[in-house]
Amino acid sequence: DAIRLRRLRGEHRIEIMVRAQAVMQEKEYKTAQELLDSIIQINPRYTEAWARRATLHFVQKDVYRSLADLRVVIAQEPRHYQALAGLGIILQ
Repeated sequence: DAIRLRRLRGEHRIEIMVRAQAVMQEKEYKTAQELLDSIIQINPRYTEAWARRATLHFVQKDVYRSLADLRVVIAQEPRHYQALAGLGIILQ
């Protein structure tokens, strides 16, 4: 399944993001991780996938991995509100 997703490009990225959000809400974290990893592998400059994965890590109480993804988001988009807010919550 993840191999097939790696081949997807462009418009499929949005569909995968929607699916990742849906499975996150269902607490299917492993599937959400695979989907987000696939998007990042396809396009590492897609900031929203990094931000969503940071949120996924945070929900799973994996603060270090969340911080690592937030660093990427902020490096790519220094004014990314969600990433800055997430960083503030973690460092509180």
